[in-house]
Amino acid sequence: MNRTKIEWCDWTWNPITGCLHGCPYCYARKAAEDGPYLRGRAGYDAVQPFAPAFHPLRLEQPLRVKRPGLVFVVSMGDALGEWVPREWISRVIDTCRAADWHRFLWLTKNPERYADFTWPENCWLGTSVTGEDTPENRARLEAISDIEVLAPAQFRVFVSVEPFTLGDGQAPALGFGFPAWVIIGAQTKPSVMPSELALSRAVAMTRELEIVSLFLKDSLRPVWERIAPGQPMPRQWPAGLRLEHGKSSEAMITAHH
Repeated sequence: MNRTKIEWCDWTWNPITGCLHGCPYCYARKAAEDGPYLRGRAGYDAVQPFAPAFHPLRLEQPLRVKRPGLVFVVSMGDALGEWVPREWISRVIDTCRAADWHRFLWLTKNPERYADFTWPENCWLGTSVTGEDTPENRARLEAISDIEVLAPAQFRVFVSVEPFTLGDGQAPALGFGFPAWVIIGAQTKPSVMPSELALSRAVAMTRELEIVSLFLKDSLRPVWERIAPGQPMPRQWPAGLRLEHGKSSEAMITAHH
């Protein structure tokens, strides 16, 4: 596992890498194919470094980290892509179950596959959308909402809205029945920001229901500072993800005051 600069988790863990979605804004593909550190190294193929791959030697990594943390599962790919063998996913879930002191955050563009597996309670299940009202985004939001409705006591679900680049004339689409957590980030490298109105609408939508925790990433800071000068950015973790240390401890401080 690796310590990470991602604001909403403490670690990234990549026992599976690679993806076939082909999203033009994908940071992971750019890092694997264009960066100087991964191609032909650390288990990445020299010719096709972003081809789907399984790294069984990484499966034990969370077990070696004894301090509880928020672990982003497969930041360098899509662990539940339709091309990923069931055995790979099952073995990763087995490790999550064994390392029950951590909280594991899964994120996929294929949330329908969540229903094919039995999940331990320390797994949070997320889907990735862009905030646009498209058939693909609607299908993902419906799938993650179905999981929450079917087993609300066992599964905790969240939505990552990134890259969020909507303009004034577009109404954000963030979910059906709202998940427990919404994370919103702009596009980076190259930077593409949403309009102030679009971000204000998205924030207002989440605030209508107090049960929803909202987390704005640093990439949105230039827009937020124009919307609310001098005001802190919304940085909330749901209660089930708060720890007494690590990045989510900021939410603990807020909760105690």
